[in-house]
Amino acid sequence: MSRVTAESLDPSTLGPHSAIISICDRETNPANIPDGFGHVLRCFFKFVDGSFRRIGDGGPTDAQSREIAEFLHMLHSAPEEYALIVHCGEGMYRSVAVCCFCEFEFDADSIHTNKEVRDPMGSVSLWKDIANAFDDLGRAA
Repeated sequence: MSRVTAESLDPSTLGPHSAIISICDRETNPANIPDGFGHVLRCFFKFVDGSFRRIGDGGPTDAQSREIAEFLHMLHSAPEEYALIVHCGEGMYRSVAVCCFCEFEFDADSIHTNKEVRDPMGSVSLWKDIANAFDDLGRAA
């Protein structure tokens, strides 16, 4: 979902266990995430430019990919079922990549998706970065 949508959410409507991954551009301020989420992960990286063209050095660092993977692993391992919200600037690439990973890895359902997603498979390199970090977690356990 987009940053604007995420900032307007009421976490109390998501049930007793909710989490959010907030992905913002490196050069922007953190999103104004409402209080009430049980877990919040804030990431700062850019994947596409203002014209939705992929940028060469964009995407998460290895450490950021691992942080996302660890966060998802923690939620998935919890005894409670969590409602997970993922947002980025426009809700078209970075958040889509994380949601696609969740659907594949955990057989999760996306219940809220942006109807204007540009190209879900255009996010495949980001998706692979997170998947590789998640695989590394499994080998370390």
